Amino acid sequence: GEEVDREPRNIEIFSIELERIEFPEVEFAVKCSRGVYVRTLASDIGEKLGCWGHLAALRRVSSGPFTIGEAVSPDELAADAEKGVMNRHLISCFSALSHLRSLTISGSGAERIARGISPAEEEFEEYPASGLETAEMVRISRGETLLAVAQNSRKDDGDRENLRLLRVFNEL
Repeated sequence: GEEVDREPRNIEIFSIELERIEFPEVEFAVKCSRGVYVRTLASDIGEKLGCWGHLAALRRVSSGPFTIGEAVSPDELAADAEKGVMNRHLISCFSALSHLRSLTISGSGAERIARGISPAEEEFEEYPASGLETAEMVRISRGETLLAVAQNSRKDDGDRENLRLLRVFNEL
């Protein structure tokens, strides 16, 4: 029964699809950016319609590259652990970050990354001709072995891209 102050924030709603209307209930699916409070969205929609609104249920069916179809129940995970086959549920870090653009690095570039030194553009086997977006995050790899996650930040002159290493994975 307590009111919680919610600070306004910039969010993005990619789509809202009505799935079922049986008054007074309405079921919808929303695709949105991170940081969206769907409960608040439902309340805001109800307020705009002049009838108020709240959620009766909330189910996340995807997050980033992961979907509910790939989910494993705790019981299934425990059973597979007992059988010694829990590894079938593991995915590589490289695959888990498949939503990030992948840049392949040369051997000398990989050595620099292992020492925590940001690679130069010429150390990549192939660098995007159009460059990278400002603040774009990328995964840096040798083959399908993830070496680092980096973020592009422009130098003060605005001309040269500069990859800042966010995480380095030295354990292979």
